[in-house]
Amino acid sequence: MLQCTSAELRLHLYALTYLLFEYFQAFSNSPPGKDGKLVCLKCDKRFSRKDSLTRHMLVHTGHYKFYCDQCKKGFMDTTSYNEHMRRHEGLRHHCEHCSKPFNSRLGLQLHLSVHTGQYKHWCFKCGKGFNTKMTFERHNENH
Repeated sequence: MLQCTSAELRLHLYALTYLLFEYFQAFSNSPPGKDGKLVCLKCDKRFSRKDSLTRHMLVHTGHYKFYCDQCKKGFMDTTSYNEHMRRHEGLRHHCEHCSKPFNSRLGLQLHLSVHTGQYKHWCFKCGKGFNTKMTFERHNENH
């Protein structure tokens, strides 16, 4: 597990404080989404609780307290980091094109469309393809 030095952590916290201030300034002036959930202004992800939205906002800073040695993904807390590391232990399926690992055969099958261009759902506005109805619908909400 890679950890930030105290100087790096202070810098990250300063950047995070600024981002949170900027974000909440904008957030306080924006109403919840149509479904009544709180909406992240950076990526439109929806949350039912304010603390979940606040925790999510950390992903937009790019600054993390812990980093995975295997894939370099960052985490702010040990719980998320440890949960992520357990996923590496179960990666049994690998893409024959790019060697990307997956927990399940279904995950691998969905990924293969990146290489083959065979998607189940297509956006007629921009031509982008999607494997799942959920990601396709989320994409269409942004058009």
